[in-house]
Amino acid sequence: MMRTSGTIRLTIACATAVTATIVGGICTPASASPPVVINPGSGIVHDSNGCTIGFTGVADDGTKLAFTAGHCLGADPTVPVTDNARRPIGRFADAVPERSDVVSSGDARGYGVIELYPSVQISSVDRDWGQVLQGFADAHVDDRICHIGRHTGLACGTVTAIAPNMVTARLPVGPGDSGGPAYISTGPHMYRLVGIVMASDERGRTTLIDPIDRFLTDVHAAYGTDWSTLATLPHDTE
Repeated sequence: MMRTSGTIRLTIACATAVTATIVGGICTPASASPPVVINPGSGIVHDSNGCTIGFTGVADDGTKLAFTAGHCLGADPTVPVTDNARRPIGRFADAVPERSDVVSSGDARGYGVIELYPSVQISSVDRDWGQVLQGFADAHVDDRICHIGRHTGLACGTVTAIAPNMVTARLPVGPGDSGGPAYISTGPHMYRLVGIVMASDERGRTTLIDPIDRFLTDVHAAYGTDWSTLATLPHDTE
């Protein structure tokens, strides 16, 4: 029988069904896939709707939550929500789509609540841009305001009008940016959330934002108050 010199390397399926490599007779499991992490600015897809996560939270029972615009809910609410890589991350637990006729009259109300799967991790740090959510803030006319979106990435502009139920900004957005965080910078890579991107004009230059206090009031009234935002929890900046 012919012998081969050196180390024998074979790829097999271990008893645990995890792919492994035999090196010198030792079965070494392959590295596990990295966990899915959802944070403000994460892109998501539901049915055929592409959107962006505004912020995350944790319910009192430990359920991890993600919040976005209400119209991000697709036609079939039973379909899982996925990340940009089409990996399932959870399901819509509640949503109130924004009505275009109401938005045009100055009311950007609406919301979407996603209950994430236990294996999904959440963070207050945007992993693409390194922006760290510190909390919430009110906006004022002429403030510099930025947003993170699935389509546009990070873009900034100027607040042009404030109403009780809507913030208007000269801020470029595109399809898929809905639900993303609109914020005011408080320092290098630090920001406070002003609201959630809801809609824009046909040219994508004037953006309508649901103020965060209104957004939270509506969510609390419908979904409940037994949860907290991740902005109040420890976070890393790596």
